[in-house]
Amino acid sequence: DSTGDSTCTSVTTFQKSIFGKQAKQTNDCGYIVASSGGYLKKLDELGETKWETKITLYQAKISWLGKPSVIQTRDGGYLYSDNDGIAKVNSNGEIEWTNKKYRDFEDAIEHSNGYFYVVSDDLVAHKSLAKVYKFSSKGKKVWIRRFGGSCSWEKLRSILETSDGELIIV
Repeated sequence: DSTGDSTCTSVTTFQKSIFGKQAKQTNDCGYIVASSGGYLKKLDELGETKWETKITLYQAKISWLGKPSVIQTRDGGYLYSDNDGIAKVNSNGEIEWTNKKYRDFEDAIEHSNGYFYVVSDDLVAHKSLAKVYKFSSKGKKVWIRRFGGSCSWEKLRSILETSDGELIIV
């Protein structure tokens, strides 16, 4: 349980075939599943579907970088990111905002300061610059920090907040 909620103490076993790229346990002991193409599926603790949402982040220029990722936010909603952008949905799966200007995301966190931090990369003439984005709670870009340039395939895949509020980026 990456949410830090300790109320999910009983073990429930179920078997279900669900297509997805990432799954995480949620604060209500259920699960959230992110799939390619902007699909989110919320499951209860028994694996039954509570809701499904299609987030349209499609861009004309196809990118094979990035991957679908989802985190639960402090307000009970979810932040979805993938190779076409980033979106925030509420706890019922209703879209609150989208941002398709930036893309190729790998992982995201909601920092204790209320901002979202997302890691990405961008192939530019075979020189890849790894990037960290800072977004407001409303999906507006605050800043972008670029790393690298000396290697031809640099990529950031994971980000987390340390106990003292700093970031670890891998």
